[in-house]
Amino acid sequence: MENQFNFFSVGQGLFATATWCNFNIVYDCDSTRMSIIEDQVKNYVMNVLTNKKIDILFISHFHEDHINGLFYLLEMATEVGCIFMPYIPLINRIYIILQLLARNRKTSNNLGRLVEFVFDPVSYLSNNFSGKIKKETYFLY
Repeated sequence: MENQFNFFSVGQGLFATATWCNFNIVYDCDSTRMSIIEDQVKNYVMNVLTNKKIDILFISHFHEDHINGLFYLLEMATEVGCIFMPYIPLINRIYIILQLLARNRKTSNNLGRLVEFVFDPVSYLSNNFSGKIKKETYFLY
């Protein structure tokens, strides 16, 4: 397989992927519109991610427009090698949660999941996707 880099058209948000020497990398996964990100994730998993295995998943930060599609991606993938995400102190995560709740986004079916993930990302991933995540979750400072 040749090396491939993709920036998927998701509107506001980011969903970027790379395949390099059969090594699959995802950087963020979101759009503010779930129908768009779900279509793009499905396209990626079915047409690009042929083995449905993500070797490295990078999460740049915990704003909704960068993680809203994360759960759908993890449900569609069969395996994730490891996850890199920023360390965010609890007080900052609570602030992000308050922002999510203040927006009261009726278009987001993921609000509960987003709140749980932002509050304690490692526990959320362990409780919901432990069979798919094969290595550690690493925090970048």
